[in-house]
Amino acid sequence: MKKVTLIGHLGRDPETREAGRNTVVTLNLAVNDPRDRDAPPTWFRVSVWGKSGEACCKHLSKGSRVYVDGDLSVREFDRKDGTRGYSLEVNARDVQFLSTPQAPREPRPDEGGYHHQTYSQTPQVQPQGYSASYGQPAPQHQPQDDLPF
Repeated sequence: MKKVTLIGHLGRDPETREAGRNTVVTLNLAVNDPRDRDAPPTWFRVSVWGKSGEACCKHLSKGSRVYVDGDLSVREFDRKDGTRGYSLEVNARDVQFLSTPQAPREPRPDEGGYHHQTYSQTPQVQPQGYSASYGQPAPQHQPQDDLPF
């Protein structure tokens, strides 16, 4: 596995499904290259498991900005036209919400196993920099000019 750290925006609302006894949430993450503003974004399918996934589903929506840390894999598949395609997939270890907090959204009927009342232990509004993996504020980074070297 290759470790990857990404910051990007969700291309659609999180999608929830049940995998046995676990809940997995898929995020479609668009990451832009800051050196080439004209280049199209690179898309990643991010899987977030358990309570972290539930928090993502409850508080993120299309356009939300997130930080993701996890393991990268590349999956090959055959398209309908017979050509080979590749999917960049990340199994998330840490997800941090970087967008301005919004009120929790109600689930759509097509979201399967997601039930609003199940997640009552999650705070109603996530502060900026909230870490879904650990339920605590994300560490604040030092400005570049304050580095000790």
